[in-house]
Amino acid sequence: MTDKQKIRIFLTMKSQADEIKVGDRLRVIGHTYFGQHLGYDDIGRIAFLDEETNEITYYRREQVEKT
Repeated sequence: MTDKQKIRIFLTMKSQADEIKVGDRLRVIGHTYFGQHLGYDDIGRIAFLDEETNEITYYRREQVEKT
């Protein structure tokens, strides 16, 4: 991976991170799973605390939306 690609990925993740903040209520796209944003893992996936099951699951940014 080139430096240019790394910078593009970083800027994309940063703009997406600005959009969703820790503590925001989220929904998994295509499902009726609602939960809370707990932060990010080391590869940039969102830690999602499911409201119903109380389990933490990790999703890519494009898999969730803010409610």
